[in-house]
Amino acid sequence: MTEWCRQNLAHSLGAHPDPGLQAIEGEYSWQYRGYPPVSRVIGRTPTTNPDHPDNCVISRTAGLLISALRLLNIPVYCQWLNGNESAHATPWFPSEDLWYSHGDDPYSGNAFATPPYSADNFLIDRTTFESWFGSGVTPEEIQNNVGRQVGFNLVTTYWPDYTLREYCSYWEVGRTGYDNGVYQSLTRYGPISDATWTLYKSQMEQKIIGFGGCDQIPESHRFDEYCN
Repeated sequence: MTEWCRQNLAHSLGAHPDPGLQAIEGEYSWQYRGYPPVSRVIGRTPTTNPDHPDNCVISRTAGLLISALRLLNIPVYCQWLNGNESAHATPWFPSEDLWYSHGDDPYSGNAFATPPYSADNFLIDRTTFESWFGSGVTPEEIQNNVGRQVGFNLVTTYWPDYTLREYCSYWEVGRTGYDNGVYQSLTRYGPISDATWTLYKSQMEQKIIGFGGCDQIPESHRFDEYCN
């Protein structure tokens, strides 16, 4: 299911706390006033919001895991990260006691690498979840840990295509130090020593050279075939 999400889902227009606006956003995303039926997500829908015309007919998500996995008796709960202090949530699979580090992880830019890594890697256990989002973690740390599994752990293990292209955009103009966008993205999750950054740069550059250069890095997953 996580792999299907990676290959097919895209972010919806959001879930506004005001019920009236939430209904309108549902109408824009799924032409349905509320959380969508599974058929509307799987069947793909256009965006009818006049302020966000993307001309794409794609699988926009909201609550899909809860609805679809209920059919298999696999419970899924929406767990808000940092309570009401955060706009971010993640699914919790209580029978497996597993989470994502953010509900958007499976379809983030860094979810796609060449060669691809297993979708199992998105899931984190209770020990990891508690260390990132538990009661003893400050609100600031929790906010910084949102998306950490895909944004840091899997990035520095697999060096996804999106990250390599980001690194290249700076590398080609000689910016490989603290002013590199990848360095700035990774240090959101904590400080990186000079030695570690040197190692990371070497790993990225070796992989880029293995592709044949920056212009040969594969494209991340895209939905062009569903867009006009």
